[in-house]
Amino acid sequence: MIPPQPNLLEIFGYVTSRCASTTDPDCRLYRKSNGSEAKLSYMGHAVMENRHGLAVAGMVTEASGTAERSASEEMLGGLREQIGHRITAGEHKAYDCAEHVATLREAGVTPHVARKMMP
Repeated sequence: MIPPQPNLLEIFGYVTSRCASTTDPDCRLYRKSNGSEAKLSYMGHAVMENRHGLAVAGMVTEASGTAERSASEEMLGGLREQIGHRITAGEHKAYDCAEHVATLREAGVTPHVARKMMP
């Protein structure tokens, strides 16, 4: 006799329960790139001073698709208030989003963001 085939709901439920953290329910699955596996994780963020390479701000957030941009906005806005004048920030192409750039400019930060290459 052929065993019954599981439906997609059973498979999805199995994967979800297998991937949930039993010790930290706030932890999320996150994949760094298209070819890599997803891992249960948080995201750590740091703002580095350009001249000496020192970390001047840092924070940990839940893994999500917008966590990097929101952490950047929060940390750079706080640094700008501490310094008291307009600051500049270099960011890679993951930050190339019109909304993010506009938010930083409103906060008194001049972003230098690498452009995403369009196909």
